[in-house]
Amino acid sequence: MKQDLDLYVQLLTETHPGLYRYQSQEEFQKQVGEIQMRIQEEISFYDFYRQLQELSFAIRCAHTQLYPKEDVLGHLRRSSNALPFYAYPTDGKLYALFTGLEGDEILPGYEILGINGRTAQEIITEFERLNYRDGKVQSGLTKYLQGAYFCMTYYYQIDQGPTYDIELDLPDGSKKKITVNGQPFGLTERNLAGNPVNKEILFFYNKSDKNFDLEILKGLPNTARIRFSGFAGRKVNSEEQAVKKMRQFMDKSLKKIRKEKIENLVIELRGNGGGWDIMGAELISYLIPVGTQVDYYRKQVAITADSEFLQYSDLDPNDLDLVGTYLIDQGDGSYMVNPETNATLRPITAKPNSFKGNIYVMTDELTASSAAEFVAVFKSNKLGTIIGREAGGAYQGGNSGSFINFTLPNSGFYSRTPLLRYEMGVEPIQDMERGPLPDHPTSISLENLLTGSNPEEELLYQLIREGQD
Repeated sequence: MKQDLDLYVQLLTETHPGLYRYQSQEEFQKQVGEIQMRIQEEISFYDFYRQLQELSFAIRCAHTQLYPKEDVLGHLRRSSNALPFYAYPTDGKLYALFTGLEGDEILPGYEILGINGRTAQEIITEFERLNYRDGKVQSGLTKYLQGAYFCMTYYYQIDQGPTYDIELDLPDGSKKKITVNGQPFGLTERNLAGNPVNKEILFFYNKSDKNFDLEILKGLPNTARIRFSGFAGRKVNSEEQAVKKMRQFMDKSLKKIRKEKIENLVIELRGNGGGWDIMGAELISYLIPVGTQVDYYRKQVAITADSEFLQYSDLDPNDLDLVGTYLIDQGDGSYMVNPETNATLRPITAKPNSFKGNIYVMTDELTASSAAEFVAVFKSNKLGTIIGREAGGAYQGGNSGSFINFTLPNSGFYSRTPLLRYEMGVEPIQDMERGPLPDHPTSISLENLLTGSNPEEELLYQLIREGQD
């Protein structure tokens, strides 16, 4: 255990560019010392995992992740004793959204009052600490309390079962206590799809969102929606291919938009977990006024050019040999990415066919990574109206780029840590440590969950019809 702790601390201190972004070096060292004291005595596998997780969570970086197994999803699906239902938090409470059981013990809409002696509020409070999020992003809590994230986080961070005593509050006001067996998450997924009690609500959630999709909206005057479910795509395996795909799609879309005399453009980013950084920068170039430029990233910084851990990174071996070309030594132990080698570090120039009408961006807690970065630059430059919920990445930027993937030798814990600290080219018009905040915030009610109603969509239609921005 001590060797794994020492290696993990070495990995973080040598390579993590955001280690002291939200904590001091003294705070980090104090936490390490406390863990060293705790592991002097015998400690279980999951207790040790939770100790190292405390180090990870304190960094407050959504891209810093430590899992008990390298194939954590495979383990969850095949070998775990996880909770057999999906949850969703709303109005300060926790509700079952789908059951993963074969029967009707838990139905969509049942309120979860407690699990194995912990009240729902205690679970929510615990989850406030136990999640990977940037800075002070509050929407991260909602993300980890819903769906598969809830099952995984509860199992690996709180309780491995094998049975769960669950207290429920039913819609008629009556209370019910049940005991269920934990089960592999794969079985929960199969039962979720096959149990008829989920059929009605699954109808609302089984709609696949197309990526790179243009739609002329009916029922709204001169309005089109472009949907990006991710900044990625088939056969997009390089930055050059990412640029090409975005340009081809936007050029084709804007040609049709001009033909249809569209005045209102909706950029749908709800559920977009990110992808290629360059795609966000390219998209911005189609939305800023012709003849203007914006800064996208202010700079990107690394803290190592030669750590032994770089051999475990996803960098191409040829790139490792050219570190001196890509990085500029700042003389203080940090290295700035050379703007000559990264187009996103140079000013972004508007495309000549840039859209000239009203722009609306839809966001939620799953709008993360490079998608959240796009929203930050969009907001900072006041390019339009943001509707929805706080995006899932820090407004000032997170830590990302290339990653080190390292397995601790004794425990087998799998670590994934970023190599670059991003600083966005944004103005301080909001709390820099929060996610990009919407101009028109919305929330999800239990009724919305059970009926599939869409408060963001309703507000969008209202604003466009009223001509507000």
